[in-house]
Amino acid sequence: MLHTDNILILAPHTDDGELGCGASIAKYILEKKKVTYAAFSTCSQSLPKEMPADTLVKECTAATKALGIGDTIFFDFTVRRLLFHRQEILEELIRINNELKPQTVFLPAKNDVHQDHQVVYAEGLRAFKMQMCWDTNYPGTILISIQTILKRSVKKTLLLKFMH
Repeated sequence: MLHTDNILILAPHTDDGELGCGASIAKYILEKKKVTYAAFSTCSQSLPKEMPADTLVKECTAATKALGIGDTIFFDFTVRRLLFHRQEILEELIRINNELKPQTVFLPAKNDVHQDHQVVYAEGLRAFKMQMCWDTNYPGTILISIQTILKRSVKKTLLLKFMH
């Protein structure tokens, strides 16, 4: 489907990439594409106090590994406060662009109402204006057959279930 070998997934939070385009990620991994995942908030502030602050980082690492993603980048911007860090986020995205040189970038949905998703979408467009950018718009800007990757998705679901 995509004539690209280097794909970047921009996830506002640690679960947004696989929720927004997990089937596409699995498909491109199976096609031997290089996929990098960047999450901008670890959402540690939203966890109950008795849970370790790195819980969602560990879950995301396990999920991206199950999907076959080799490179995952985590930032620890405060959840629901990305708007106050737009310039820092843009600078990180430009740095990622210069280092990774992705050909295709998956962004959060353009019409998503969550404030963090809006920031990552807008800054992602600015930083990657010369690349092919797809938003993970529901009901789907890209529809793919997931029959061949269903086993990988089931494996990921089981892995996450056993982590809790």
